[in-house]
Amino acid sequence: MSPPRHARITFEGTFGATNVAAVDIWSMGVSMSLISGAQSADVAVMATRARTAWTTHLAPQVGGLAQLKKVRVAVIGPDAAGKPAVERLPSGAYYQADSLGTQAGTGGGMAAEGCYVIAHAISLQSAFPGATGRGRFYLPAPTGIVAASGQFSVAAGGTRATAARMFVQALNLDAAAIGFGQVVIASGGSVNRGLPPDLHPVAKIRVGLRPDVIRSRSNAIAEAYQEQVVTG
Repeated sequence: MSPPRHARITFEGTFGATNVAAVDIWSMGVSMSLISGAQSADVAVMATRARTAWTTHLAPQVGGLAQLKKVRVAVIGPDAAGKPAVERLPSGAYYQADSLGTQAGTGGGMAAEGCYVIAHAISLQSAFPGATGRGRFYLPAPTGIVAASGQFSVAAGGTRATAARMFVQALNLDAAAIGFGQVVIASGGSVNRGLPPDLHPVAKIRVGLRPDVIRSRSNAIAEAYQEQVVTG
């Protein structure tokens, strides 16, 4: 089942030095409720605001070899069959993207060592109990060093949680002026639990200390396999 009509903001970027042609990719995203019809101009404004929020609050938590390339904002709603579908905006496009170019992470640490696979999971929690009231995004190439315990420091986790909270608050700030509501968990509901699809406003940020891995990163870096034939 599709959640109610909402906006999906996707942050897309690359790993690697800007002068290297073969780079891998990363993406992260959040959802926002809508309080009015999504006009193309308003969606474009939100794309620019979202980049500012990322640059101000999350970029300092990201290493310099992870670069934000584009912010896309799309409107998603149920189709005739009740499944989620991207709507065509009044402009005719299926999304609006900012055109402000590349923004590298401003932090240091792991990304400078080329650890593209490492990420830090940022959990978003609403007041609604259970899995349908929770979501997350993955912060690429997080700053800081993983200790021998296999964890980030408590201080790093606290700093990351604060940055994520301020990022969400920045997206929410004055959003109503352009027809947007709040950052939400877009839930498709649960047939087994009898829960209808809904949008749950994010009420809390939760950040653990264990590193995670970013998804869908393969792009242009070719694998070089080494083989050995087993005999005997």
